[in-house]
Order: sequence, then C-alpha cells, then structure tokens
Amino acid sequence: MSNATLEKVLHQACIDAEFRSEVQNNPEAFGLSATTSLPESVEKQDHAVIELLNASLGEFDIVAQCQPSCDLGALTIVCDGVTK
Repeated sequence: MSNATLEKVLHQACIDAEFRSEVQNNPEAFGLSATTSLPESVEKQDHAVIELLNASLGEFDIVAQCQPSCDLGALTIVCDGVTK
C-alpha cells in the first residue's frame, strides 16, 4: 500500500465512525495489518442544537437552513449544486 493510500485510510478512520468500525473489524480488507493501531478519532458532531433551533423556529413558520450562495461573474455554471 502506498503512503498516500495509507494516509487516506487513516484520515477517513479518524473522521468517519462507521468507516473506523469497518477498518477495526477487518483491517486486512483495507491493506492494514491486524496490529496496526488507528489514530484517535475526532469527536462526533452533536446536531441536537441545530434540531432544537429548527424545532423552535418551526413554531413561527421559520426554518433555519443554509441559504444558497453564488459567485457573481460573467457566467455562473454551478451554484450550490443547482445549474443556472
């Protein structure tokens, strides 16, 4: 396994709990030995605050959500995943 591939696997295992579990259960499938120790994982994000905000604002018919944004220019081809 190349160093770049190993780095990608270890990075993904740090940020994705489901992927980390798969690597721990079957490290050989990812080109790792059973004795390879994974780096410490990052803390899983807590969406409770966002859900609470959405629930609170929903009572006033307001929804907290991201607004689409675009770069202004002569031609805007893709704007937040929506073609123009």
